[in-house]
Amino acid sequence: MISMEELRNDAAEMTQWQRHRFFALIMGVIAVSFILVLIALSLYNSSGAAQVDLSRPGYQSIQKEASRGAIDDSFPSNGVLDEKAFNDFDKLYGAHAKRVVGVDSFDPQALETKSLQLLDSPETATQQ
Repeated sequence: MISMEELRNDAAEMTQWQRHRFFALIMGVIAVSFILVLIALSLYNSSGAAQVDLSRPGYQSIQKEASRGAIDDSFPSNGVLDEKAFNDFDKLYGAHAKRVVGVDSFDPQALETKSLQLLDSPETATQQ
């Protein structure tokens, strides 16, 4: 069994690093996490993901327009998988694919709302 005197002697012989090791490790973890968050935010902004993120405060008014209910020509998520369903899906997919393929992928304008056709109504889609 260790006596109190031995514990006091051990504590007196500890270096500064040994005494404050836990605090230093916690501060190191906080610093590393802060740096990683800064890197993640810079990647978020530089990759263009910030341009299409509708949850940002500046896009609160657009969120209502971009809801799923605004899409009239969507394919139903349930039903019978027969020849007619496959043809309907192929027709809808082909129409959307034609509009999206026409955009140059390396153009800075490619991630804008009009290029992605997020807010297009069926009338504007048929005009293109």
